[in-house]
Amino acid sequence: MKKFLQAVPYLYAVVISAAVWLSITYFTGRREAWDSEYYWQIGYPVLIGCSVFIGITWPEKPLRLVMLMMMIQPVTLFLQALFAGDPMSFSLLPLGMLLFTVLALPCFISAKIGSVLKRRFKPPDES
Repeated sequence: MKKFLQAVPYLYAVVISAAVWLSITYFTGRREAWDSEYYWQIGYPVLIGCSVFIGITWPEKPLRLVMLMMMIQPVTLFLQALFAGDPMSFSLLPLGMLLFTVLALPCFISAKIGSVLKRRFKPPDES
């Protein structure tokens, strides 16, 4: 049970990220979620909000969780294309990974703010 509880933050990051990507591609019919305006209006702000939640809930490791959350999106894109039988060109993969890294920066800042708030407003220990 303890190992499962240690995996919960990672599962949260993976599931939220994949759910945002897949739901936007499903509801908009786009091949890539970031081609839709809904990714930028709804999906990306949700990821930033989830980053704050990650920072508050797991203040000891928010940056690695946020990086995982952002890097699951290209993995989701690859798996989505693989299962759909859609041939993909990987010529833009380095540029896409760079863009996901840049998109992770506001999420990093949000997670760090969440972890600072958690530490600042932590209730005193009862001794």
